[in-house]
Amino acid sequence: MKQCLAAVSVLCLTAGTALAATPTIERDTHLRLHLTAAVDSNCNGELADETADNAVFGTEKLLTPGQCLIYRTDYSNDGDFSIRKVEVRTPVPEFMVYQPGTAAHVDTPPGLWPDKPKPPARGRGGDLIWPFKGGLAPGETGRIEFIVKLDPVSDEVDFFRRASE
Repeated sequence: MKQCLAAVSVLCLTAGTALAATPTIERDTHLRLHLTAAVDSNCNGELADETADNAVFGTEKLLTPGQCLIYRTDYSNDGDFSIRKVEVRTPVPEFMVYQPGTAAHVDTPPGLWPDKPKPPARGRGGDLIWPFKGGLAPGETGRIEFIVKLDPVSDEVDFFRRASE
């Protein structure tokens, strides 16, 4: 059975170490995003039934085809001014499939009102877009989560070649 090392920043390899970009993203607006993931091997949305390694959120996780990741994005305003028209974009790699209905606003600061998240076309290969109304004040933080499933891998798929393109 093949296993994949899924780096939260959108890289999946069938063996070896993923050299992924840092999962922390800073924008000119001082909106800081930190992406992590935990393995949900039976795709039930619960981590209580997982091993300790799987249940801990981190930037790289080992999983097999058919297993799920719970993607978590922590966002914050590290600037000195409020940010208006906040839109958080969380990547859904081509080899992962967004699980409909799993997008959740875990923690939303006051003054920021979440709108309905918009998944990528076909549920993969793009960003899950989280629009907000209101403003994110300096120092405020929030958290969003959703679940993606690793597609079954056939012998014809060459993740090494695709990841390097």
